[in-house]
Amino acid sequence: PEHGFLVIVGDLPADELEKQVRAAFADWASRGASTPRAPAPPLAPRAPDAQMQSDPRVAAVARICRVAPPEPVGDELANLRSLLMRGLWQAALEQRLNVYKSRRDTPFSEISISDELRPDALKSCVAVTPLKGRELAAIAAVSGEIRRFGREGPSEGELDAAVEQLRGSIRRGIDAPPRASSARADDLMDRALDGLPQLSPRAGLKALDSLMDDVGPDAVKATFARDWAGWGPLVTGTTPQALPQGELMAAVQAQPAPLPPAPAPRPTPRRTTPLTAAQAREVAELAERGRALAAKRKGDKALKAFNAGLAIDPDSGDILNARGNLYLAIDRADLAMTDFDHALAVNPKDDIVLFNRGVADKQLGHNSEALRDFNKVLRLAPNDAATLAQKADTYRQLGDLLLARDFYDAAIAADPRGAAAWQARGEVKGLLGDTAGAAADQAQARKLNPALG
Repeated sequence: PEHGFLVIVGDLPADELEKQVRAAFADWASRGASTPRAPAPPLAPRAPDAQMQSDPRVAAVARICRVAPPEPVGDELANLRSLLMRGLWQAALEQRLNVYKSRRDTPFSEISISDELRPDALKSCVAVTPLKGRELAAIAAVSGEIRRFGREGPSEGELDAAVEQLRGSIRRGIDAPPRASSARADDLMDRALDGLPQLSPRAGLKALDSLMDDVGPDAVKATFARDWAGWGPLVTGTTPQALPQGELMAAVQAQPAPLPPAPAPRPTPRRTTPLTAAQAREVAELAERGRALAAKRKGDKALKAFNAGLAIDPDSGDILNARGNLYLAIDRADLAMTDFDHALAVNPKDDIVLFNRGVADKQLGHNSEALRDFNKVLRLAPNDAATLAQKADTYRQLGDLLLARDFYDAAIAADPRGAAAWQARGEVKGLLGDTAGAAADQAQARKLNPALG
């Protein structure tokens, strides 16, 4: 029994179901001494290899795989992190290969990435469907892009898209129709046997949100390096006509084709000498003047004051933040991002600028980057109601209404006087079908701020 799994699915409360299970299986005991499960023997390492079969009756397909040693056994949280990180690099690499697929000179028509986690190994594979007669070019192109990804890792944009893809796949589990108990039991058993965490889709979204608190491109690159550092690459598949083994191995070990040089980024002005006392006073006065003009909705004059201050001190975080807020007010989040990025280069822990950059990212639709900034603010100020509400707004924008409601709950708990959070939570409750809850929240919002009526 110590090596067994028992899965029961029913409509009873979990604690009541567990009580009945324990009573029914109380006499389930081992016969004889318990023996520890023997560890799986290590697989014999293999050098790069390719074994393609030719058959004129079938379409060409190739699988480029690596076999890595099994991951160390960890707790449920560590296993979940590994699972999500693997999903991120796979989504990012697949996105990059799909961009290649859209090129006019692409040698392949389809691409997919998969993995198989076993007690003795982790197998990761990239499957490619070559165009007719371009099998070697397809294998070489994909092999080269895999090597480029290993050297460079994903870009911020690719990581953002990967998070959205992973979040979407988890969200589909929330929206999926109810399944039969037998299907649920099979799924739970499969996950238990594979050592995967048992989480509901909603809990999975929360786990992804927590993971993205501190995950950037470098962490995803490191996970890819671990998973793709095993034996191989091993290439298998079928082609209509036989491929010369020498040319096939050359394609397997192809290096990435050079990319055109990226345009040089526009240089950001930086202060090179310390300010004098008089200059510091003048910068402070210009900042205050600009804020006063912005409050009176005299944006053009406010912008002139901010620009004059930055001409004296290009690194003034105060003015950079104020000018960024002015850009946000006129729906120029793209310009605001430049100012917020500059200000955070000067002081990466400025929670006010982090918050504002998150708002700009949200306006631009960069939801994952917005969530990362809001999470950084919450590490510095864990119960900041405005940040919790912005985080809820971001999840609402993503369509994750349950998570949005959770963070509106947290925002209201942190500041029960925030009428906007009550109003927004009421709207989300209405979308979730909770009409009574929606009416109560909106009534409270109008009580706090009659203008909302």
